[in-house]
Amino acid sequence: MKKASLFLSVGCLAVASLIVFNNCAKSGFQVGRDVASDEAPHAELGLPATESIDYVAADQAVSSSMLTADQMLRSMSSLTGVPVDMEVEAEYEKLRSAFGETYDLKKVTAPMLMSMTSLAGVFCNKAVNREAALASGSRVMFKLVDFGKPVSSFNNAPFSDSVSGLSMRFWGRAIKSTESSMIRSGRDEFVQGIVGDIANVQHTKSLAVFLCTGMLSSFDSFSL
Repeated sequence: MKKASLFLSVGCLAVASLIVFNNCAKSGFQVGRDVASDEAPHAELGLPATESIDYVAADQAVSSSMLTADQMLRSMSSLTGVPVDMEVEAEYEKLRSAFGETYDLKKVTAPMLMSMTSLAGVFCNKAVNREAALASGSRVMFKLVDFGKPVSSFNNAPFSDSVSGLSMRFWGRAIKSTESSMIRSGRDEFVQGIVGDIANVQHTKSLAVFLCTGMLSSFDSFSL
């Protein structure tokens, strides 16, 4: 179970990071040199140090700005419909030092992205548990998903409908083909990681959390 949880966390970060840097690249950001301050949190997870962002001509190229820490907390609560309870508040306070306190996108760091993903995971876990307990007609995020079936059923129409719905809910726009392809690849890797336990219906909820977390912690969710 710990292995599955680690895969879920790393996988969400990978999907979110791909979407973040895909969108940032279009705005003029480029991947640059390594930064020592970015290495420690990745080393703790057994991951390679993530490269930092080289902000070449960023002031001229970037027209967006990001949410502050408090705005991000309130935004995630609003988008998922999950209230800021004691558990959420505790996670937020633990991660807050890594979040930005300004609107400057040039302050985005690898630790900040990891913290965004962690906080999004708390909201999404609660949101998915709520959705799974409701009849499909009463849900707002995963209407076509059968949480009583193995993860293999969370494919095709249920998956596409979920991705499209979360894109409109979290990003306020239709998903692009490149983003859809990246998310689909993330789903395939998730399924490959649980191939020995694929009949376990709990993985259907885990995939929903994976999908929600990756999209909620992506660029379009925390930018203005």
